[in-house]
Amino acid sequence: MKKAVNLLPPTEQHELRLAAVHAQVVGFGTWLVASFLVLSLFLFLGQIFLKIEQETVSDQVSAESEDLEKLHVDDFRAEVAGFNTNLGNFQTLLKENHAWSQVLQEIARLLPTQITLDGIAIDGSNLKVELNGRAGSRDAVLLLRQNLLQSPYFQKVNFPLDNLENAADLKWSYRFYIRPQALAQ
Repeated sequence: MKKAVNLLPPTEQHELRLAAVHAQVVGFGTWLVASFLVLSLFLFLGQIFLKIEQETVSDQVSAESEDLEKLHVDDFRAEVAGFNTNLGNFQTLLKENHAWSQVLQEIARLLPTQITLDGIAIDGSNLKVELNGRAGSRDAVLLLRQNLLQSPYFQKVNFPLDNLENAADLKWSYRFYIRPQALAQ
């Protein structure tokens, strides 16, 4: 920097220095105010942008929450409906199970030792029972028929001649009906 020679009187030199300092302070103040205004403008615009973004996100969250709530409610309703159906089926089965349990216990009690039960079919609409299986002897098959005839639970026991074809190791089948009063007990 070159030094300028100033031939002005000292008071004017002092005023010139003060004017230079004043110009620097005004320039600095102007830059400071301008910077503050620009920063304020950016902050204001940022705040507006964030507010708009927040509203958009809030709307999306609300929409997703409603969808999720509907989904949970629909799933819950379907689950409750399924549970109610199962409960109704269970109650029906429980009522009927008691009666059928007695019938099955009576059949098990009547089976002779040489009899093997392979299948049982019970038609609840007409109370028809069909039994089939294997036996060690013809006498065991005849004893089973006799037991069924004497039981207070069963009636109309058929007498298929196929059950008597072989004397030993034979397949057998019977069809009979449950007495309605036996189920009422």
